[in-house]
Amino acid sequence: MASLWESQAVWLTDRLLRAFVPRWEQVGEPAVRAGYGRLEAWVSIVINTLMAAGKFALGLWINSIALIADAGHTLSDTLTSVVVLIGFKAAQKPSDRRHPHGHGRAESIATLIIATLLAVVGLGFLRESVERLIAPQDVAGHWLVVAAVALSAGVKEWMARFSLELGRRIKSSVLAADAWHHRSDAVASALVAIAIGAAFFHLHWLDGAFGIGVALLILYCGFDLIRSSASYLIGELPSDDTLRQVDEAARSVPGVIATHKIEVHDYGTHKDVSLHVVVADGKTAGRAHEIAEEVEAAVDRRLGVTSVVHVDPRGDAPAAAPEERVRAIIQELLQDETAVGSFHGLSVTGTQAGEGRLHLHVVVKTHMDLARAHLLSHELEQRIAERIPGYTVTLHMEPCERCE
Repeated sequence: MASLWESQAVWLTDRLLRAFVPRWEQVGEPAVRAGYGRLEAWVSIVINTLMAAGKFALGLWINSIALIADAGHTLSDTLTSVVVLIGFKAAQKPSDRRHPHGHGRAESIATLIIATLLAVVGLGFLRESVERLIAPQDVAGHWLVVAAVALSAGVKEWMARFSLELGRRIKSSVLAADAWHHRSDAVASALVAIAIGAAFFHLHWLDGAFGIGVALLILYCGFDLIRSSASYLIGELPSDDTLRQVDEAARSVPGVIATHKIEVHDYGTHKDVSLHVVVADGKTAGRAHEIAEEVEAAVDRRLGVTSVVHVDPRGDAPAAAPEERVRAIIQELLQDETAVGSFHGLSVTGTQAGEGRLHLHVVVKTHMDLARAHLLSHELEQRIAERIPGYTVTLHMEPCERCE
C-alpha cells in the first residue's frame, strides 16, 4: 500500500511538472529550479488557504481551541509558501559585483524565515492551549468535523510528500523545510480529529492537551529548522562522503599521488571545490597544469561542482597513507580483539598539510554491552592513531549476530 501511495504521488508530481514547468527534466537550469519552487509554493498557497478557512470556521462552530490552532498552523503554511516564492525568485538572480557567487543562499534565508514563523505561531498557540487546559471549555463533538479534519490530514501528508519529492529532485533545503511544515500540520490535524472525537465522551480537557501537543510539535519543527539553516549559512564542514568522492575523483587521474586541503563551499545553486593534489617530483609546469585541468574535470564530472586545483610536488605536501598499509595495520591491531568480527568501509583521505582523515566500520558481537562498545571504540581509535600519526580516526561500531 505504501509503495502504491508513493508511486501515485510521483505520477501526480510528474503530471503537474509537465503542465506547469517548461523543460522540467532539466533540473540543472536555474529557471527550471525556480519553476519547481513556484509550483510547490502555488499548490501550497491555494490548498492551505482553503483548508485554513474551513478549519477556522469549524473551530469557531464547535468552540475547539485545538482546531483553531490547527487552522492557524495551516494558515502559516500559506505564509511560508509566499516566503518560498520570494526565496526562489531571489536565488534565481545572477551573480553581480557584490555577489560573485550568485544568490543561491537566499533559499536558506527563506528557510530561516519559515522556521521563525513556525516558532512564533507555536509559542502563541502554546499559551492559548495551556489556558484552555487550566480552564476547559465545552467542545461540541461532531462526526462531520472529525471526518473533515481527518481528510485534511491526508491532504497535508500528500503535500508533504509532494514537496519532499520536488526538493529531492532539485536538492532544495527550502522545499524540504516546507515539506516538514506540511507534515507537522498533518500530524496536528490527526491529533485534533482525536480531540474532537473525544468530546463525544465529555473529555473536553483533551482539546487543551492536544492543543499543547500541536504547539510543541510546531515549536520543535521551527527550532530544528532554525538550527539547521543557521548552521548551513554560517558554513558547515563537508561530509566525509563528499571528501571521499573528491579524493577518489582526483586520484583517478594518472600522476596524482594524494590530495589534501579539500574545501567545499556550498552556495545553494552551485558548489565550489578547492583542493591540492600531490604529484611526483620532476614534473614540468606544463604537465602539472595538464594534471590540474584533468583533476578539475574529473571532480566536476563526479560531483557536479566547479573545482579549482593547486598542484604540489611530493616533497611539499603530505600524501595520504597508502590504503594497503593502513589496512594491514588495522588487521594487526584487531586480530587479538575476540569481540571484533571484521571491519569494512575503510576510507583514507589526506586533508590539510600534515593531517588526514581515516574512517572505518568495525563489526562486533551483538551481545556486547553498550558501555564496553563505547570504550572499545575509543581504545581502537587511539591505538590506530598512534600507529598512523597525523590522522583523525573515526570508528563506527556495528553489531553482527553471525559473529557469535
